[in-house]
Amino acid sequence: MPGEIALPHYALSAIKLIEEKVDERRVKVEVDLWTACEWLIYKADKIWEYRRGCKENCERRGIKGDVSEMGEVCRESVGDPWGKERWEWWKGCLRERAGAGDIDGELREQVARAVASMEAAEGSGEE
Repeated sequence: MPGEIALPHYALSAIKLIEEKVDERRVKVEVDLWTACEWLIYKADKIWEYRRGCKENCERRGIKGDVSEMGEVCRESVGDPWGKERWEWWKGCLRERAGAGDIDGELREQVARAVASMEAAEGSGEE
């Protein structure tokens, strides 16, 4: 179904913003972080399934996922754009930014909800 494909595509586009170098404009950083969290809070299960499906498809076809799908900072430490390592990187990045102390309490709570949603999605199917 087109909606099932489009949804993860748009979600990954929004989440990719946290994989890039941090913009010096605080408002942009907060908006990017909030947007990524919204997708993860409400659609982490779909993103988890989509990511796993892409990884399985790549493995079945004998190809490695396209690292251009990742942001520059993430690409420096994560090799597989569809592997669990990237998912874990997202959680680590979210926790790091929440703990940085330069975001307000409401955004910190948003990050906590996103991480909790990701962890719940992980329980829906093991790697």
